Amino acid sequence: MPIQFDLAEELAAGMRSAEAAFRFISRYCAAWTTPLSARDAYTPAEVQEAERRLGITFPAALREALQLFSRRYVGLLDQDRSLMHRLKGVEAFSIYADTRALMYQAENQGVWERYVRLEDMHLDDPPTFQTHWADYSRLLPFTDRLSVALMDLVLREHWWHDERLIVHGELREEQIAELAGRFEELALSSAVPCYDWIVPMAPDRWFLAPDVLVHLEHTMVLTEEESEKDPWPRRRPGTAAKITFRGRTAESLHALVPTLPEQWLT
Repeated sequence: MPIQFDLAEELAAGMRSAEAAFRFISRYCAAWTTPLSARDAYTPAEVQEAERRLGITFPAALREALQLFSRRYVGLLDQDRSLMHRLKGVEAFSIYADTRALMYQAENQGVWERYVRLEDMHLDDPPTFQTHWADYSRLLPFTDRLSVALMDLVLREHWWHDERLIVHGELREEQIAELAGRFEELALSSAVPCYDWIVPMAPDRWFLAPDVLVHLEHTMVLTEEESEKDPWPRRRPGTAAKITFRGRTAESLHALVPTLPEQWLT
């Protein structure tokens, strides 16, 4: 029997504390994907061994994530259906001399990496930072709390596992307000910054339609000539934001798509 799960309400609670964030992750997985199990977690002994090897004590939020769900998001399958923003395995954790920080997450082709600084290890739920391949020595602010970044990761990763549940689109600037007026905006909006290369963009926004999660990511607007040169996936000229619709079921997604303006979809 499906669990009673109010995604908007429980995500909002997760923004207020790490404990509620991890409860959200567990209940989201149970309601929208597959329930977490022991095979998705590292054992306390494995976590303690990594701490011993590195000579540090992990923040409470990182330890909780490792022992709850992190193993599910470690690894790389194939490029098209991979874990696009995979977590590092605890056995591969390392401290980077340039940044004096511990990398916990990486984009699958090395475009960016995310870190917790050593100076913040004493905090239960520390802030996170991001680097970009154009300058790995430069730490860019990411989220105020690690648990918020992890909720964002879990929501994003589920885009890549079943294409039957996903529809992509693009919006021009004047269409963003129309989308925002159609759907309930979620508490995670504006909590996660976006960088197009190393250029700060407006923060990502999250919305909820009936049983469909909607993500909006601002992007640099390209001219027609620039669009032709843009690496895959190509953006249409004038695109100001990329959007992703992720259904809890194929039926919920198929019910929503015919109600959307055709020009939104790619």
